[in-house]
Amino acid sequence: MNKQTRRKFTPEFKAKVALEALKEQSTLSEIAKKFEIKRSSSPSITKGFHIACDDIKPQKKYVVFFGKDRFSLGEGITAIPLFDLMLEILNKS
Repeated sequence: MNKQTRRKFTPEFKAKVALEALKEQSTLSEIAKKFEIKRSSSPSITKGFHIACDDIKPQKKYVVFFGKDRFSLGEGITAIPLFDLMLEILNKS
């Protein structure tokens, strides 16, 4: 049985998806299908997430997921919908 490798998304690809969402011309479901992004209604925190947080010591920690509501995942980590995160970033600029 072959183990599939995870796809790596470039910053350019992520920006392209974010800009598509900001246009508000498609639903998030349509965007996920168009860009072949796996959606999950239950966010999960990986070991890599914790390692990255230890390395960069962020002020805030977010896990972006396909949902509508924000909620705490504990340890100062917030699960947040992509659109809400983009609005938060725009409001900080």
